[in-house]
Amino acid sequence: MKYLYIVIYILAVAAEFFLVPKFLEYSWPEKCIKSLKMKMVCAAMFIITALCCMLYAQNFGMYAILISVGLLFGALGDLLIHVPEHGVVNVLGGAAFLAGHIFYIIAFWQALKSANPDAKPVTLVTVIMPIAFVLCYFIFLTVKKVKIGALTVPVIIYALTISSMLTMAARFAFTAMSIPVFITVLLGAVLFVCSDSTIALFMFGKQFKTKPVKNFYIITYFAAQILLGTSMMFVS
Repeated sequence: MKYLYIVIYILAVAAEFFLVPKFLEYSWPEKCIKSLKMKMVCAAMFIITALCCMLYAQNFGMYAILISVGLLFGALGDLLIHVPEHGVVNVLGGAAFLAGHIFYIIAFWQALKSANPDAKPVTLVTVIMPIAFVLCYFIFLTVKKVKIGALTVPVIIYALTISSMLTMAARFAFTAMSIPVFITVLLGAVLFVCSDSTIALFMFGKQFKTKPVKNFYIITYFAAQILLGTSMMFVS
């Protein structure tokens, strides 16, 4: 039975190589109901991959639960943020993604605490790194003349959250010193930050509103979710 989970996992990951390009095709130049349906199928695939990893490893611990909740919030965000021409619903989608990142932060902290009981949740690095990331990011936006306007505060909060998620993932990965953890947790977190950082450029910068930019943030997003779900096979 365990090998059946691996087979389903492989099929779900392979399916994304076909489904994500179809979603990108349907959603360009504007999102629509057809692209929404395809996006939710893509989201279902990363939920299935995570479930297979959990069942294969028989991992039902706190880390797996927290990552699973984060993935579910991601799928909810995919749904809400892609609803055509519904501003308030789209904002709720952003809030769902933010909640997902918070659950990822807690999951990585739980894993770090298990690997190093003496670890502290807040250190000088966990404070400096997110602030430095936000400062560098907004300097870049200013140089590129990307104006966020009324959403500046929410974007700052979101940027602080995703950079905190990456910082906690890095702390855990370098404590665990495990190649599977580096690939699934750290690379997954890096890809997520790359994706989320690019979305703001696409949304607010006219020069960045291109198909290659959209392809980049969508592909890195789904790759990140699959990697984080896969981490449940290696982090108990």
